[in-house]
Amino acid sequence: MSGPLSPSRRDFLKGSGALVVAFGAGGITVLRSAESAQPVPGWPGDDLDSWIAVTEDGRVLAWTGKCELGQGLFTAQTQLIAEELVVPLDRVTLVQCDTDRTPDQGTTSGAQSHHANFNRSNLALAAATAREALVRLAAERLGAPIGALEVKDGVVRVARDAARSVSYGALVGGRRLDIKLDEKAARRSPREWTVLGRPVPRLELPAMATGRFEYVHNVRLPGMLHGQVVRPPVVGATLVSVDQASVKDAPGVVKVVVKKNFVGVVAEKPWQALRAAEMLKVDVRTPGYLGRLTRWARANPTRVEGLYVSPLAPDAANYLVAAVTAAAKRYPVDGVFLDAVRFPGVDFDYSRHAMEIFRADTRPQLSVEERARLDEVEAIDPFGYAEEFPERWRAFRQSRLTTLVSRLRRALSEINQTLVVSAGVPSDPSSALAESFQDWTNWMQTGLVDGVGRRSGTSGTIVFSPDAFSAAPR
Repeated sequence: MSGPLSPSRRDFLKGSGALVVAFGAGGITVLRSAESAQPVPGWPGDDLDSWIAVTEDGRVLAWTGKCELGQGLFTAQTQLIAEELVVPLDRVTLVQCDTDRTPDQGTTSGAQSHHANFNRSNLALAAATAREALVRLAAERLGAPIGALEVKDGVVRVARDAARSVSYGALVGGRRLDIKLDEKAARRSPREWTVLGRPVPRLELPAMATGRFEYVHNVRLPGMLHGQVVRPPVVGATLVSVDQASVKDAPGVVKVVVKKNFVGVVAEKPWQALRAAEMLKVDVRTPGYLGRLTRWARANPTRVEGLYVSPLAPDAANYLVAAVTAAAKRYPVDGVFLDAVRFPGVDFDYSRHAMEIFRADTRPQLSVEERARLDEVEAIDPFGYAEEFPERWRAFRQSRLTTLVSRLRRALSEINQTLVVSAGVPSDPSSALAESFQDWTNWMQTGLVDGVGRRSGTSGTIVFSPDAFSAAPR
């Protein structure tokens, strides 16, 4: 958060002694100078940036990577610091989500901030460790055991002799402490809380309500320009050409940016960039299979069951075989039912990868003249091979599905030869072959499956081969 709630770290620390608790490979280090308190960019691995600083006048500055998004987190984190260091709330200044100064704690969403910063790590641990380090310093300064000390309002004192006391600011001086991160640094007990968990006015709201807070979209810098990305119509589209002349007369346009498949517009004002992005004429090549998928899904709403993994994809087939065999090894099963090893319809799979596999399988069987002709067809129609050889394309998918069933059978037999393997299919063999490419009569005859039955959500009976439950090894 910028504005009055987030002073520059350099300005805050310059000219004053400060205790900075920095978490890193070298443990905890208490630093004094402004230069040494500068943060390390990013958050590599388990190295943590500087979280807490205490100046000589007892003020506390804290840095967090979890952001205020309207949920009151800014105030709650400020309360956390005040509570753990036992200082008044108005003595704490919190800087949040500044990529140049604060720890990179990832996203702020889904209540992640509570377990990240309010339990026993990160911001909470930094504050607890700082408090314990200061109390140890005070014990040395006052010549009293730690157990005899208490902390109130940023001052450590002997519990039975209030005259013997020292403030946090006075303790820091110019000293440097070399200590390691103590993961056992104790959080204050909720029974001791006087700030955390208590209702307080939201600290960030006054600046927002009065317009003093500067949102990022209101930032203005000298010579500042604005950009707008030109999005493709669908995922997977490739850029063919950009007609930059289509926005040459658009007001405020400075530049059209084209880098491979990326297109963007730069203009003097945000609205000008937005309008220019809408006006820019961009020619893209849309993957045809997405159009086929959309048209099929709209025409067959009752048949859309979900997302499918294509049997033609080698990685998908390998994963399926591995998953099924792993389950058969782990659990004492008597059989495996292949409920959805099929194509969902004749319109699948027309993906780019499927077309490449079919092309590689078909091309060696063609003459030089046929290859040259199909190269010209493919330049216009990515489905050239499938549409030129529809029966071969159908047989190709049928063969690949049978090969997958064969792989599954072989892998399961290596685990247990008595396992019963069955498949979910349409009861009519011709429909199964025509709609799902399941040649289940051949599967039964060749022993790839022991039986077939209705798929989930369909009606029908289960049919097994006569020797499906024979204990004899195959």
